[in-house]
Amino acid sequence: MRSKAPRSAPQAPLVGYVDVFGHSSGAGGWLFSGWVSRPPTLEASAPVEFAAHYEKEVCRGRATLVFYQRKDVDQNSIGLVAYMAGSSGSADSLKSIAFSLDGVSYRAETGHFTARLPDQDIVDRVRSTLATQAVGHQDRERLLALTARAVFTGQDTLASLSDTVLLEVDEAILCPPDGVLLKGWLQCAPGALRRIRVRSGPLSGELNLVDALRVDRPDVVAAVAPHYGFTDIRCGFIGFVPAAASAREAVYLEVELQNGEVGFKGLQPSKRTGVEAIKRILERVEVGPDEIDAAFDKTLGPAVGAIHHAQRQIPVSVRELAFGEVPASPRASIIVPLYGRIDFVEYQMALFSRGWDAGRNEILYVLDDPAKRRELEILARSLYGRFRIPFRLLLLDANVGFAAANNLGLRAARGEVVCFLNSDVFPITDRWLERLVTGLDRNPDLGVIGARLLFEDGSVQHEGCHYRTLSEFGDWTFVEHRNKGLRPDASVDIRRHEAITGACMVMRRSLAAELGGFDEAFIVGDFEDSDLCLKVRARGLACAVDLAVHLHHLERQSQHSPGDAWRMNLTLYNAWIHQRRWFPAVPRERR
Repeated sequence: MRSKAPRSAPQAPLVGYVDVFGHSSGAGGWLFSGWVSRPPTLEASAPVEFAAHYEKEVCRGRATLVFYQRKDVDQNSIGLVAYMAGSSGSADSLKSIAFSLDGVSYRAETGHFTARLPDQDIVDRVRSTLATQAVGHQDRERLLALTARAVFTGQDTLASLSDTVLLEVDEAILCPPDGVLLKGWLQCAPGALRRIRVRSGPLSGELNLVDALRVDRPDVVAAVAPHYGFTDIRCGFIGFVPAAASAREAVYLEVELQNGEVGFKGLQPSKRTGVEAIKRILERVEVGPDEIDAAFDKTLGPAVGAIHHAQRQIPVSVRELAFGEVPASPRASIIVPLYGRIDFVEYQMALFSRGWDAGRNEILYVLDDPAKRRELEILARSLYGRFRIPFRLLLLDANVGFAAANNLGLRAARGEVVCFLNSDVFPITDRWLERLVTGLDRNPDLGVIGARLLFEDGSVQHEGCHYRTLSEFGDWTFVEHRNKGLRPDASVDIRRHEAITGACMVMRRSLAAELGGFDEAFIVGDFEDSDLCLKVRARGLACAVDLAVHLHHLERQSQHSPGDAWRMNLTLYNAWIHQRRWFPAVPRERR
């Protein structure tokens, strides 16, 4: 960790001297050797807070200290070797090092004869000191082990190991800030390996193949079996290693045999980021019911979550266009995210125009598809010219997803009530929005209300949700629509349900804002609505459907997404978040 100012010390520091220092790539950090005033305790019980003061910055961390006897200093002083993990970077001139031990601050300064040594030279100097003069056993052995590690020089050395290790990484995907997901395969004799580590500068983490998702690779067996005799068809793996890879340092594998031999294999991290990286992680992955928990808890979930979180930190530019005189204080705001198909806007606006109260309501379309910007602007001008309904466009410069697009609309909305509406939902009932808002007003126990949604053939698509556990997905809880596919009955009451769909969701803007809108941890458009409904219920409010209000819903046609395997696995990722967050709170029916 870097800062510009030193922390305050417990008391005036006792001053020593730094003879030599340098960075060891093998140890993954900085080594300092010199002398300080003799502390009462010569073996620290744990790494101590440490600071290296340079000309322009201060590098802080925790350091391992080993004291050693020196004949060239007085009896009130003692030699010191300090190790602090860190990147080699481009540190400027060292001024001093400082640490605190048992409430006393110590400092060692540099001088005219202080030398910064190259990698191997500082290692040789420190190892010689530790081997012959060090006081204290535990930390001495730790530093000897750190400095004894072979150094990765950029060359793959697995072929030099005494046991045959065939290891290939098809793709290494960085998962910010410092994780990495590896997709590859391994063939070697049973029991030959002690461990595989991912290393990058000062970072390191073990690739635990027991926790990794295993994959059948008949192609590998066909290629290697004739030459090496390896026949393990489940030799493929997808593994996530946190806190092990830096985008600024070389990333490599350190393979250690049971006999202590070490070999290296360099990695070339993929340039994929964001959605493309997530697609690559989830494509061609099949997870069975008995492995779904481990697959998402230990591998797929942390990797996808890290990439998605990093993507969400990128600022999004929003450009607003207004068509017509939009009311300054509308009663209700309709928020419609657009992605893929924008032609639905024309049909929606045509249906909105029947009895539309332009003075009481506003419409916000949020374009979450930058490539469609020019096309939508042209269409919007045409629509306003034909229907004369005022509306606003929010044009995003990046695709942010269903939840974030709705939340941007929520922040821009002016109405007392907001209606989250999909672009493939079309009104059937006259004054549909007014009826839903009235239902919300007349039922103070309601937090959110929706409409009965119908397919094009008039059958039910949605009239409330309930929850079931599905054995084919590891007994996870999924959302199901009541009466889906059946003919609607004659009911016209307001009916409470465990949850309703986000395709049409009306709620007070103050409550929506208080709950944070849709949770952006979910990706694309699954489970955000259930999550929001459960948050509403956690506030003691109910969710309901007004069965007298009918709208058509084409269901997912607005997303225009191919139904491939990665998309199903993305649904499972969202289900995993939902499961881990709400499982204890959801009443479930078993199927």
